[in-house]
Amino acid sequence: MLRIGQNEYTYDELKSGSFKADTTYAQSVLEFCKDWLNEKEEFTFHTSGSTGIPKEIVITREQMKLSAWMSINAFNLSAGDKALVAINTAYVGGKMMLVRGMEANMSMEVVEPSSNPLKNFSTNTHFDFTALVPLQLENILVKSRDKKVILDGMKAIIIGGAAVNEHLENLIRDIYSPVYSTYAMTETVSHIALRRLNGKDRTSYFTALPNAKIGISEKNTLTILSPITNNKLIVTNDIVELINEKTFKWLGRADNVINSGGVKIFPEELEVKIQELLNVLNISNRFFCFGSDHPHLGQTVSLIFEGEPFMEETTKLISDTFTTNLSKYSIPKQIFYCKSFVETVTGKINRPATISFLTSR
Repeated sequence: MLRIGQNEYTYDELKSGSFKADTTYAQSVLEFCKDWLNEKEEFTFHTSGSTGIPKEIVITREQMKLSAWMSINAFNLSAGDKALVAINTAYVGGKMMLVRGMEANMSMEVVEPSSNPLKNFSTNTHFDFTALVPLQLENILVKSRDKKVILDGMKAIIIGGAAVNEHLENLIRDIYSPVYSTYAMTETVSHIALRRLNGKDRTSYFTALPNAKIGISEKNTLTILSPITNNKLIVTNDIVELINEKTFKWLGRADNVINSGGVKIFPEELEVKIQELLNVLNISNRFFCFGSDHPHLGQTVSLIFEGEPFMEETTKLISDTFTTNLSKYSIPKQIFYCKSFVETVTGKINRPATISFLTSR
C-alpha cells in the first residue's frame, strides 16, 4: 500500500494505472511506481550538479533492484514495515526509496519534500525506515523536538544528499534507533557505503555494502566496482583514506583541494574544525572554504559566509580565533559574504556557482 496526501493505493491499483493524483508531484510518484510494477527496464536520471553541469544517466532495472535489496538486507526490512518517503522522488535517492518499498512489499507514506517532514504527524505515528537530508533531520531535532519519539521507533534512518556537520552529528547521538550517513552518487544507484553516526557502533569510517569493491585511483580518489555499477569501474572525484578493502574515510572532493605553498588543504576537513570554533562563538551562518589565487603561494584559503556582513567586533573575534586555533596555511586570509548561497535542485550548496556569483559582482 502507498499513501500520498489523503489518498491510498494498493500496488495492484498502481500497476493497473487505476489512480488519480491530486498534485503534479503525486502524479510523478504514481507514474514511476506504475512503470516499476510493470517491469520497465531502463530509467533516466540526472546527477545533482553540485560540482558541475548535471549529467544524464541511464540506469537499468537490474541495477536498481540489486541496490534496493542490498539496503533491504542491510537494514533488515521486511513486508509490512512502514517507510516514510520524504526526499525528492525526482532524483535517484527518492526513487530508490520507492523501489525498496515495492520490492520488500512495505507500506509507504509519501510526503512532498519539505524542511520538516514530521511536522504534521502526531507523536504516536510509527515508521520503520526513512531517508532524510541533513536539513530535514536537524529541523526535526531542533524545531519539532517532540517528534523525536517517531525517529526513536525506527529500524534505521539514513542521511544523504550532503555531509553531516558536527552540530547535527551531536544531536543524532540522542536518537535511539540506528542512524547512518550514506556515501552515494547517481552512478552507484543510491548508497554503496554506510557510516554509523550513533550508538556503540558509531564510527568515522564508511563501510562498503556487500558486493561493492572499493579501491584507490592514481589520484587517491575512491574507485567502486559492483554489480550495481554493471561491473564497470567508477572512478569518483572523492579523495579518501582507504582503511582496508571494505572501509574508508572521506576527506573531500578533489576539485575542491586548495594547494597553498605546496601544502594540500581539504576544505571539507577544514570546515569541520572551523565549525567547532564557530559553535563556541555562537555563529550559526552557513559557510564554506575555497582557494583564492596568490602570486607566491599559488592559493590561499578564503571563507564565505551566507548572510549579511558581521559587525567589526565579531569579524575581529573570528579572525583572532582562527589565528589562535588553526595552522598557518589553514587560516582563511579573506572572508566574504553572500546574501544567499546558490543551491542545486537537490538542496546542496553549489560551490562553483556561488563562487562565480561572488567574483562576478
